[in-house]
Amino acid sequence: MKGCLNLIALFAVAASTLFSGVGCKTAAITNLTPSQVPRSPDGEYRFEVAWERIQKNVRQQSVEPNLVVGMEVYPMTESPVATNRWEASVILPDSVDSVTYFYKFNYEYTGL
Repeated sequence: MKGCLNLIALFAVAASTLFSGVGCKTAAITNLTPSQVPRSPDGEYRFEVAWERIQKNVRQQSVEPNLVVGMEVYPMTESPVATNRWEASVILPDSVDSVTYFYKFNYEYTGL
């Protein structure tokens, strides 16, 4: 077992999901997951993100965040300790040295 697992976030892909059809930025994300974490004995790793609504026309109750790791999509749950923070746990095999991932947020918004 190696000492650390490298986590590589793809911000360009995640950022493209944050723009509405009219070209306005509707939300901002902040990746709260460290880029390198110690190996977990049970192989479980937690990914965290903060999502902030910028425009008021986003329907907050419609927000559906997902973590995408490779070809797998993991639904995220709202953090019980902070608002607008989301988390997901993923089990990764010991053979994995690095993981590329991104966050995808689906949401609805009212017309302008």
